[in-house]
Amino acid sequence: MSKYPKEIKMSKKNEYRDGATIVAKESAWTFWRFLPLLLLVIVVVLLVVWSLKSTGIIGKDIEREVVQHSQQYVESKQAKLQNLYTKYVELQTKATEAEFAGVTELVDVYYAQQKAILVQMRREVTNIPSHQVPPEVQKLLQ
Repeated sequence: MSKYPKEIKMSKKNEYRDGATIVAKESAWTFWRFLPLLLLVIVVVLLVVWSLKSTGIIGKDIEREVVQHSQQYVESKQAKLQNLYTKYVELQTKATEAEFAGVTELVDVYYAQQKAILVQMRREVTNIPSHQVPPEVQKLLQ
């Protein structure tokens, strides 16, 4: 047998039911009270993130990093650097031939073109990781 009389057990059950009913009513009221505030906060955060992304403050750097480290991008930059290096070497050969021929104006033009190629190579090298730069280009740029 139990320690408590039957009436006490019933009154405790009724108290519990009454308390549960009050909590259920208050939780519904609390939910509906704070739902608009929660929705407002979510909308404001989404607007701020959207505006920052659309102005390029966030997201662009990450996108650029991903693109710059993609295999296709790196291979295209390596091919471009190799092409520029080939042009540089060809110009060096032409400049040497023009020097032997005694055409100094042409030598100056070739050297100016080489300087322009070096500037372009330096700009392209900054767009890819340093360990991906072809070794002959690294040697030339040092």
